Amino acid sequence: FSFLLPITFILFIRRFGLISSLSLPERRERIFPFMLISLIYLITAYIFWSLIERIYIDKRLFIIFLGIVLSLVLLSFITIFFKISAHSLAISGILGGMFAFAQKNAEESFFVPMVLTAIFWGLVLAARLSLKAHSPKEVIWGSVAGFFINFVFVSIFI
Repeated sequence: FSFLLPITFILFIRRFGLISSLSLPERRERIFPFMLISLIYLITAYIFWSLIERIYIDKRLFIIFLGIVLSLVLLSFITIFFKISAHSLAISGILGGMFAFAQKNAEESFFVPMVLTAIFWGLVLAARLSLKAHSPKEVIWGSVAGFFINFVFVSIFI
């Protein structure tokens, strides 16, 4: 649901000419795919929610997944008006969620994974900039949005 279904839909809409490139360089071309992916994630969240009592799904994992869904919905909304980096939003969202979880649970074992994620965050941003896929402003706003949404969401609900 979180990878195969979205990529299948993206390939499908590329095949029928609804987008010009899989890299989605133009803001206007990103709106429909991001909204479609958000819808898929919302449906997946609903399925998880309906199964949470029947099978063992750690509620903390579900909360983290909801933070991801919220990030995607916000990305879709922002994309109507501005182009921001989805890659920056995603990697900084992971970092924000990890930071909040570690802080809330006084979890020192998250230190090394957070440092590695921060290094990976820097590499992702550098790659987006060196490929000229985004401006510095686009990667910064993507990072701020992803970190903030997931930090706050995990801080409140876990």
